[in-house]
Amino acid sequence: MYGTDTGGKSYYDEFWDSLQQNGKRTDYRSFFYSTSFTHIDPKHPIRASNSDSIFGNQGSVETVNWEKFDLTNTSSLYNAFGYCGKLQSVDTDLAVSVNTATVLNSIFRNCNALVRVKKITAFPEAVWKNSFDGCYKLVDITFDGTIGSNGLNLKDSTKLSKTSITSIINALSTATKGLTVTLSKVAVNTAFETSEGANDGELSSEWDALGGENREKKNWTISLS
Repeated sequence: MYGTDTGGKSYYDEFWDSLQQNGKRTDYRSFFYSTSFTHIDPKHPIRASNSDSIFGNQGSVETVNWEKFDLTNTSSLYNAFGYCGKLQSVDTDLAVSVNTATVLNSIFRNCNALVRVKKITAFPEAVWKNSFDGCYKLVDITFDGTIGSNGLNLKDSTKLSKTSITSIINALSTATKGLTVTLSKVAVNTAFETSEGANDGELSSEWDALGGENREKKNWTISLS
């Protein structure tokens, strides 16, 4: 499938052993940046100490062997998947180990084919600048941890599911005040509609209890755009 070089090592082995330093590499900043891969299946597990732009500007990749990726103890996910125009699913947990503001900025910016994100663990200091801009097809995402800063804006994600929206609201910090999270009005009206096709979710009692005027977390402004 991969061919062999004159040393008898398969091209796959030679290629990935060199790129991954025989499995010892930990810094994966811009590792797949602007490459032309359509399927990514590294030889060695990727346990990234830094994941800035790891898939940034990767316009070709469609599928990834996520079993090889561990992005739960990385120092940064800044622009990690930004501008991945064909990637539909991120099936691995995402979490950062350093609580600084910028590490989640632009993480999924302009991932306009993205449908699913398995789980992203938030922390209070994270600033969500441009994190989901252009995520027009996003349906399923699970938030863990605590959202405690301004900037989280999913107005472009008009297909977001009820489960996903609920996950976001449930992750909002109870220890903050004067902060805003923005969701798609279309997504809320569809996900919480009182009957099929009614598109009246923002007026439903279920939404009112979760994100409306009678919600528990009144310390947040939940904006529908």
